[in-house]
This record gives sequence, C-alpha cells and structure tokens, in this order.
Amino acid sequence: MRILQLCAERNISLNELALSSLLTQSTINNITSGRNKSVKVSTIETICKGLGITLFDFFEPTRRPKFTPEATAELKEFENYLIKKYNLK
Repeated sequence: MRILQLCAERNISLNELALSSLLTQSTINNITSGRNKSVKVSTIETICKGLGITLFDFFEPTRRPKFTPEATAELKEFENYLIKKYNLK
C-alpha cells in the first residue's frame, strides 16, 4: 500500500506517522491493514500533511506512465539539456 511505501521511503514507523499526522495508531493500522475500506480524502490529506507531501504527491505514481528504456534515456537527455540551457544546477 502507498502509505507503507511512503513510510519506508522516509524510514518512519506507522506510530511515527500517526504522531506526525495527529491520528490514532489504530486509525493508521486500520487503513494500512485494509480493515478500513473507505478512507476519506480528508484523512488521506491529514496523513499527507504528516508525511510532508501533497495529495498530488500521494497519488502521483499511479499517474506516471511506464516508459520503455529508450524513452527513459531520451527523457533523461532532454532533462540534462534543460538543466544546461537554464543553468538549473
């Protein structure tokens, strides 16, 4: 589940997430275990605030297309071109 992935990426426990989100540990556990099947958007937004991300960041990976290795390489080349052109790094 996405919440577990985000916690792992940030090296935080579900308890730490509950504390930073101002939600109960049982609420977080019920969501991540799948016992709570209808999570409100406002609850996800609260979790996002605890993680320091936006709702868009939370859902963003599902919106990302899967690219072929060739397309990924082209995108990286284009990114490097823009970085150099606009002196971004």
